[in-house]
Amino acid sequence: MSVIVLPDCPTTCAGVLGSVNFDDCAPEVHFGEISKLYLAVLDEVGQPFASQAEFDSLAHWATHIDETSTADGAIREFTVIGDQPEPEQTETYISGDRTIQGYKKFILNLEIDETNDTNYNFLLLSECGGKYKA
Repeated sequence: MSVIVLPDCPTTCAGVLGSVNFDDCAPEVHFGEISKLYLAVLDEVGQPFASQAEFDSLAHWATHIDETSTADGAIREFTVIGDQPEPEQTETYISGDRTIQGYKKFILNLEIDETNDTNYNFLLLSECGGKYKA
């Protein structure tokens, strides 16, 4: 049985990217609409993409995707099973028998099925309250 030690969480809004671990040779596979999630710390310094051209470049992505790096601009790649259902949207009734549509709320349903100690520790770190960009 694994012994998980709770992480020391930052006392600010700073995010911490924990390590992740996915096995390309022997994964547990399920099919879904979403198969990858990319996550980076959201801060003013060290953003991985300075321009749309960098965002569109696979070579540039490859320089930032790393399962353990704590360098500015590091991106974690998660192997997931997921989908995005129809968005929730509120309707508000106003005068004159009219209806207006509110903002849409989009939710991603994602599952990470590799529950090793490294991935579990990442989950614990993500509960520390940092801000991330997906």
